[in-house]
Amino acid sequence: MKLGLSTHSFATAIHGGRMNLAKIIDFAAQNGFEGMEIVNSREAWRKDIGDDIKMNVMRLRERKLRYYCYSVCEDIAAPDETARWRSMNKVREAILLSSVTNVPLLCIHGIGSKDETADWDESMKTIVASLKDCLELAERKRVTLAFANSGQVLNGAKRMNDVLDAVGSEFLRACIDVASLLLVEEEPADVLRELQGSIANVYFTDARSSDTYIGNKWTTVRGRQLTPCAVGEGIVPQREVLYTLKRLDYAGYVTVLYQGEEEPAVGIERSATYLKTILREVRNL
Repeated sequence: MKLGLSTHSFATAIHGGRMNLAKIIDFAAQNGFEGMEIVNSREAWRKDIGDDIKMNVMRLRERKLRYYCYSVCEDIAAPDETARWRSMNKVREAILLSSVTNVPLLCIHGIGSKDETADWDESMKTIVASLKDCLELAERKRVTLAFANSGQVLNGAKRMNDVLDAVGSEFLRACIDVASLLLVEEEPADVLRELQGSIANVYFTDARSSDTYIGNKWTTVRGRQLTPCAVGEGIVPQREVLYTLKRLDYAGYVTVLYQGEEEPAVGIERSATYLKTILREVRNL
């Protein structure tokens, strides 16, 4: 397993103009990360960053960072048909960029996030149809698509496995956000075991219980209130997750995805320090 950093960890700093892709690459190299996921979230960057990525591919190589995943935040299951097709076109553009920049994995975040109360059977039909449509291009370009669990719709072991089985493509995988599994009250280690063999990337995130906090909060299916924090400072059993991945022979990236409200560099450094300690334990097994 290798330590990776998602650029989305810097979302607030990117939006505030304090960080750009070149600075994030330098930060990752200076702080012992081995690879990077670049997330093209228009909400954070306020633009499409394809040209930025092309200009910084050499910088990644020079800093000895593997560019292992490109990600987009697009709801390809949006209830509005126009919005859904717009998102699917963005995914197709992302597939082409992934192919051009030789990144093997494209992850789609936010599927189903526009309609959290939707009927699952109907949502699944739309999700499967949209993924199959996008996979026609992905398979031709030899780019693996993966979907991230988020919200309460496309989340949890059964629903994720149902989508993988219904699509039935060797070019479709899952990216697991461990703290997001708490939204559907599932234990991360159990889900990893259920999805073994289909996991393309694991996002290490964390959250603490917070019924009184007035800032950024998540609500679980049982009504629990959670607030995101640095990895290792919340209720996600991170050590159990890493040891489970070791037992499953997972050889991919352990990706820091910081979502707390501190200055990102501070929260990312604490998250990385915590994970490096456990990774050393796991690697020595």
